[in-house]
Amino acid sequence: MGHAAKRVATFILGEGCNLNCDYCLMEEAKDGVVNKIDLEFARKGMDDFFDGRPDIFGFGNTNIRFYSMGEPTIQMQLMKELTDYAKDKIGDSLHIELQTNGVFSPEIADWIAKNVAVTWVSLDGPADVQDSLRKSSNGRSFRGVIERNIKRLLEEPNIAVGVRPTITSANNKRQDEMILYFDSLGIKNVWTHHAFVPVGDNKDILHGQVAGVSLMEYSKNYVDAYKLAEKLGIFYGSFLAVNFDESCRYACRTCLPMPHFTLDGAVSSCDMAYSKDTKFEELIFGEWNPKAKEIVYFPERIAKLRSRTVESIPECKECEVAPNCAGGCLGEAYYETGSMNGIRPDHCEAVRYLAKHLPRNKGRFPLHHP
Repeated sequence: MGHAAKRVATFILGEGCNLNCDYCLMEEAKDGVVNKIDLEFARKGMDDFFDGRPDIFGFGNTNIRFYSMGEPTIQMQLMKELTDYAKDKIGDSLHIELQTNGVFSPEIADWIAKNVAVTWVSLDGPADVQDSLRKSSNGRSFRGVIERNIKRLLEEPNIAVGVRPTITSANNKRQDEMILYFDSLGIKNVWTHHAFVPVGDNKDILHGQVAGVSLMEYSKNYVDAYKLAEKLGIFYGSFLAVNFDESCRYACRTCLPMPHFTLDGAVSSCDMAYSKDTKFEELIFGEWNPKAKEIVYFPERIAKLRSRTVESIPECKECEVAPNCAGGCLGEAYYETGSMNGIRPDHCEAVRYLAKHLPRNKGRFPLHHP
């Protein structure tokens, strides 16, 4: 399925993290900040999403996603309360997805195994890469804890466990080693994402420490690793190819829009628009009114988001790959161009390259990109 088929409400639970990753762009997640989502706002968001506002979200929604500007399992009590509330509303049809760094206790692992349908663990392997990039503030490696928790989750037959590596210069040329490492853990689902380095910034330095990678360089190494993964029975996906499974009008769920309920009471359409204070104002399409206990939605912003289709982007009109791309990530393009219909030329070049080397329109994706 194409990425826009992923209809899910994301709840950004809080800030604060138990790791200090070298390339993290969230400074507040490193400072022990404990801001968290307002519980009343989150519950009202669920009410609206689960058939409460079919005029915006449609009918029959059952998928929620727990996310954080740091590590969501730090807010376990909040996660449990929201899970219980969702179950009370829609029962066994509830489908929960979690994005985590994998650093949590065995007790939390047991809870996740019993309640979360799809868990994505941020893991950059090979082992030395993970140890060097994703570590605690005092430099301690938690790879052993992460591997233990992955193995625990993989014991459950009815849930899915995948990893989501971030591709930087540290692992770009070692993607085949990365696949072998994941295979040794029993992982069968992998979605990569290139490190987000705005085109206008210095490409040689990513967040002061990790060198960035051009999308073409990443794509060429990705294709080789894809072939290896296929031989090992591993699905190896790329963020650049999230729509290679079927033709699409929308690049992603941002354009639908699917809601992201933020820490400061905004309803955003994208992970990158994680608060009202980012430069993604047009990607915010609702706001919590604590006095009225209601969420006010902005129809003009919703309409503008929905207007970003493959037909609306001039550069897509003559591109044969456009039906499997639809202009690419709206968040990244908007960040770089300031336009809802903007594109990144380096993204287009890389997608065209991948289209020559990867199958398309085969309906083979087992899981959506996180």
